[in-house]
Amino acid sequence: MKIVKNIIFILFFMSCIQANSQRIFYLFGFSVFGNYIISPIKRCEFNYPDTTIYAYWKTFSIGTIVYKIRVNIVEFNDNASLSITNPISVSLGMSFRNGYSGMGYLNIPLLAEFNFYNGATFKTDKDHGLSAGLGAEFICAPVMPLFFESAQYWIQPAASIGYSFWTAKNTPMHLGFKYGFRPSFKYYKIDGAWRLNYGQSFLLTLLFMCNY
Repeated sequence: MKIVKNIIFILFFMSCIQANSQRIFYLFGFSVFGNYIISPIKRCEFNYPDTTIYAYWKTFSIGTIVYKIRVNIVEFNDNASLSITNPISVSLGMSFRNGYSGMGYLNIPLLAEFNFYNGATFKTDKDHGLSAGLGAEFICAPVMPLFFESAQYWIQPAASIGYSFWTAKNTPMHLGFKYGFRPSFKYYKIDGAWRLNYGQSFLLTLLFMCNY
């Protein structure tokens, strides 16, 4: 939980920076059926019957809300910047594992991101832009397990790419894709087949750039 506290501290620090700063970007948006998570394998013990199995959660999102704060650490020129960003997402979805189910999903990434052209700085006059980022993400899925199961959470590396643009009505938007993967070299036998113990997440979002 120490890592979670550090993440919360970083988010609080980023939120305390002056609201009128020309280096802070606020984005808000959503994803519909654009989120899918596979958890690492976990040992599960049951009293009735007295058995131990290895299993993993699969989480499918129905709708996801995303709030993203991006702080430019370095602005190389009007059309290029390096930033720290944390696109927090909360999802309404269903999780399934060996006949058990759960609801909800929480994702807190922390990424270093390169931004080019549109959206890179407040001074750029470009109509289109690109971004790419690397970092790590905290995942809790499901948030509310049913039938006395316990919530599962883990941390894994993550990468993102994005495309920024103006709509026909001059609305600044950002289309983003984030992929997370927890590598492992351990295998477990599940339902008669050997499976590598990895974690994985996909998230496709459409965000409105609130203060751009």
